Amino acid sequence: MGPMRIAGTLLIVVVGLMAAAAAAGDDEADQRARIAAQRSAVQSRHSAAVRACDGVFAQTACLDQAKRERRRELGRLGAEQAALDQAVRQRRAAERILRIEEKKQLAAARPAASAPTPTLRTARPVPQPASAAPRPPRPDGVRASAAAAKAAKRQDAAQRRQTEAQDHAEAVRRRNAERAAKRAPAAALPAASAASRALR
Repeated sequence: MGPMRIAGTLLIVVVGLMAAAAAAGDDEADQRARIAAQRSAVQSRHSAAVRACDGVFAQTACLDQAKRERRRELGRLGAEQAALDQAVRQRRAAERILRIEEKKQLAAARPAASAPTPTLRTARPVPQPASAAPRPPRPDGVRASAAAAKAAKRQDAAQRRQTEAQDHAEAVRRRNAERAAKRAPAAALPAASAASRALR
Protein backbone atom coordinates (compact mmCIF):
# COMPACT_ATOMS: atom_id res chain seq x y z
CA MET A 1 0.00 0.00 0.00
CA GLY A 2 1.47 3.33 -1.03
CA PRO A 3 1.76 6.40 1.15
CA MET A 4 -1.14 8.13 -0.60
CA ARG A 5 -3.45 5.19 0.07
CA ILE A 6 -2.35 5.08 3.72
CA ALA A 7 -3.03 8.79 4.09
CA GLY A 8 -6.46 8.36 2.43
CA THR A 9 -7.34 5.49 4.73
CA LEU A 10 -6.27 7.49 7.77
CA LEU A 11 -8.34 10.46 6.61
CA ILE A 12 -11.42 8.24 6.34
CA VAL A 13 -10.76 6.86 9.82
CA VAL A 14 -10.35 10.37 11.26
CA VAL A 15 -13.56 11.60 9.64
CA GLY A 16 -15.44 8.57 10.97
CA LEU A 17 -13.99 9.11 14.40
CA MET A 18 -15.01 12.77 14.38
CA ALA A 19 -18.56 11.85 13.38
CA ALA A 20 -18.74 9.19 16.10
CA ALA A 21 -17.37 11.64 18.67
CA ALA A 22 -19.95 14.26 17.65
CA ALA A 23 -22.76 11.70 17.96
CA ALA A 24 -21.43 10.50 21.30
CA GLY A 25 -21.12 14.09 22.48
CA ASP A 26 -24.76 14.80 21.56
CA ASP A 27 -25.90 11.61 23.32
CA GLU A 28 -23.76 12.48 26.35
CA ALA A 29 -25.25 15.99 26.53
CA ASP A 30 -28.79 14.53 26.30
CA GLN A 31 -28.08 12.07 29.10
CA ARG A 32 -26.55 14.74 31.33
CA ALA A 33 -29.56 17.01 30.73
CA ARG A 34 -31.93 14.13 31.58
CA ILE A 35 -30.04 13.34 34.81
CA ALA A 36 -30.06 17.01 35.82
CA ALA A 37 -33.81 17.26 35.17
CA GLN A 38 -34.46 14.12 37.20
CA ARG A 39 -32.37 15.46 40.07
CA SER A 40 -34.43 18.64 40.05
CA ALA A 41 -37.65 16.59 40.03
CA VAL A 42 -36.42 14.52 42.99
CA GLN A 43 -35.68 17.69 44.97
CA SER A 44 -39.12 19.09 44.14
CA ARG A 45 -40.83 15.86 45.23
CA HIS A 46 -38.82 15.85 48.45
CA SER A 47 -39.81 19.46 49.22
CA ALA A 48 -43.47 18.61 48.62
CA ALA A 49 -43.20 15.53 50.85
CA VAL A 50 -41.61 17.58 53.65
CA ARG A 51 -44.45 20.12 53.41
CA ALA A 52 -46.98 17.29 53.53
CA CYS A 53 -45.39 15.98 56.75
CA ASP A 54 -46.29 19.19 58.61
CA GLY A 55 -49.85 18.06 59.37
CA VAL A 56 -49.02 14.41 60.09
CA PHE A 57 -49.11 13.08 63.67
CA ALA A 58 -45.91 11.00 63.32
CA GLN A 59 -43.95 13.81 61.70
CA THR A 60 -40.48 12.32 62.33
CA ALA A 61 -41.36 9.04 60.61
CA CYS A 62 -42.84 10.96 57.67
CA LEU A 63 -39.70 13.07 57.29
CA ASP A 64 -37.48 9.98 57.53
CA GLN A 65 -39.48 8.32 54.76
CA ALA A 66 -39.12 11.41 52.55
CA LYS A 67 -35.35 11.43 53.17
CA ARG A 68 -35.08 7.72 52.31
CA GLU A 69 -36.97 8.26 49.04
CA ARG A 70 -34.76 11.18 48.07
CA ARG A 71 -31.57 9.28 48.98
CA ARG A 72 -32.65 6.26 46.92
CA GLU A 73 -33.50 8.35 43.85
CA LEU A 74 -30.33 10.44 44.08
CA GLY A 75 -28.25 7.28 44.53
CA ARG A 76 -29.72 5.82 41.34
CA LEU A 77 -29.03 9.04 39.44
CA GLY A 78 -25.52 9.19 40.89
CA ALA A 79 -24.83 5.67 39.61
CA GLU A 80 -26.06 6.68 36.15
CA GLN A 81 -23.84 9.77 36.26
CA ALA A 82 -20.81 7.68 37.27
CA ALA A 83 -21.47 5.18 34.46
CA LEU A 84 -21.76 8.03 31.96
CA ASP A 85 -18.50 9.60 33.20
CA GLN A 86 -16.73 6.24 32.94
CA ALA A 87 -17.96 5.75 29.37
CA VAL A 88 -16.76 9.24 28.44
CA ARG A 89 -13.33 8.56 29.94
CA GLN A 90 -13.03 5.28 28.04
CA ARG A 91 -14.08 6.93 24.78
CA ARG A 92 -11.56 9.73 25.20
CA ALA A 93 -8.80 7.25 26.06
CA ALA A 94 -9.64 5.25 22.91
CA GLU A 95 -9.55 8.46 20.84
CA ARG A 96 -6.14 9.36 22.25
CA ILE A 97 -4.80 5.89 21.46
CA LEU A 98 -6.17 6.12 17.93
CA ARG A 99 -4.58 9.54 17.40
CA ILE A 100 -1.24 8.22 18.63
CA GLU A 101 -1.45 5.27 16.26
CA GLU A 102 -2.33 7.59 13.37
CA LYS A 103 0.70 9.76 14.11
CA LYS A 104 2.91 6.69 14.23
CA GLN A 105 1.62 5.45 10.87
CA LEU A 106 2.03 8.86 9.27
CA ALA A 107 5.56 9.15 10.64
CA ALA A 108 6.38 5.68 9.32
CA ALA A 109 4.94 6.48 5.88
CA ARG A 110 6.54 9.93 5.54
CA PRO A 111 10.24 8.87 5.29
CA ALA A 112 9.45 6.37 2.55
CA ALA A 113 7.68 9.06 0.49
CA SER A 114 10.10 11.92 1.08
CA ALA A 115 13.39 10.05 1.13
CA PRO A 116 15.76 11.55 -1.47
CA THR A 117 17.16 9.32 -4.15
CA PRO A 118 20.79 8.47 -3.45
CA THR A 119 23.37 10.13 -5.70
CA LEU A 120 26.97 9.31 -6.39
CA ARG A 121 28.23 12.56 -4.91
CA THR A 122 28.95 12.43 -1.23
CA ALA A 123 27.42 15.14 0.88
CA ARG A 124 29.80 17.56 2.51
CA PRO A 125 29.77 17.44 6.28
CA VAL A 126 27.95 20.35 7.90
CA PRO A 127 30.32 22.29 10.16
CA GLN A 128 29.25 22.30 13.78
CA PRO A 129 29.30 25.59 15.70
CA ALA A 130 31.86 25.91 18.46
CA SER A 131 29.14 26.01 21.13
CA ALA A 132 27.79 22.62 20.00
CA ALA A 133 31.14 20.88 20.41
CA PRO A 134 31.20 18.57 23.43
CA ARG A 135 33.18 19.85 26.34
CA PRO A 136 36.22 17.79 27.27
CA PRO A 137 35.95 16.11 30.65
CA ARG A 138 37.66 17.93 33.47
CA PRO A 139 40.86 16.25 34.65
CA ASP A 140 40.84 14.58 38.04
CA GLY A 141 43.36 17.10 39.38
CA VAL A 142 41.10 20.05 38.55
CA ARG A 143 38.10 18.29 40.07
CA ALA A 144 40.06 17.48 43.24
CA SER A 145 41.36 21.05 43.58
CA ALA A 146 37.81 22.43 43.18
CA ALA A 147 36.58 20.08 45.90
CA ALA A 148 39.46 21.09 48.15
CA ALA A 149 38.67 24.78 47.58
CA LYS A 150 35.03 24.20 48.52
CA ALA A 151 36.06 22.31 51.66
CA ALA A 152 38.44 25.13 52.62
CA LYS A 153 35.66 27.70 52.16
CA ARG A 154 33.33 25.67 54.36
CA GLN A 155 36.01 25.33 57.04
CA ASP A 156 36.75 29.08 56.96
CA ALA A 157 33.06 29.88 57.31
CA ALA A 158 32.73 27.51 60.28
CA GLN A 159 35.81 29.06 61.92
CA ARG A 160 34.44 32.55 61.36
CA ARG A 161 31.10 31.61 62.92
CA GLN A 162 32.87 30.09 65.92
CA THR A 163 35.02 33.23 66.41
CA GLU A 164 31.95 35.46 66.18
CA ALA A 165 30.18 33.34 68.78
CA GLN A 166 33.16 33.57 71.13
CA ASP A 167 33.37 37.36 70.66
CA HIS A 168 29.68 37.68 71.40
CA ALA A 169 29.99 35.56 74.55
CA GLU A 170 32.96 37.67 75.72
CA ALA A 171 31.02 40.90 75.11
CA VAL A 172 28.07 39.56 77.09
CA ARG A 173 30.39 38.51 79.94
CA ARG A 174 32.01 41.99 80.04
CA ARG A 175 28.60 43.69 80.02
CA ASN A 176 27.41 41.53 82.91
CA ALA A 177 30.61 42.24 84.89
CA GLU A 178 30.20 46.00 84.39
CA ARG A 179 26.60 45.87 85.56
CA ALA A 180 27.63 43.86 88.64
CA ALA A 181 30.39 46.40 89.43
CA LYS A 182 27.91 49.30 89.22
CA ARG A 183 25.54 47.58 91.64
CA ALA A 184 28.29 46.80 94.25
CA PRO A 185 28.48 50.30 95.99
CA ALA A 186 24.74 50.38 96.47
CA ALA A 187 24.90 47.11 98.40
CA ALA A 188 27.55 48.52 100.79
CA LEU A 189 25.33 51.39 102.07
CA PRO A 190 23.33 49.40 104.66
CA ALA A 191 26.59 48.29 106.40
CA ALA A 192 27.72 51.92 106.79
CA SER A 193 24.41 52.93 108.30
CA ALA A 194 24.67 50.05 110.81
CA ALA A 195 28.11 51.25 111.92
CA SER A 196 26.81 54.74 112.41
CA ARG A 197 24.02 53.41 114.63
CA ALA A 198 26.62 51.59 116.74
CA LEU A 199 28.51 54.87 117.29
CA ARG A 200 25.41 56.50 118.71
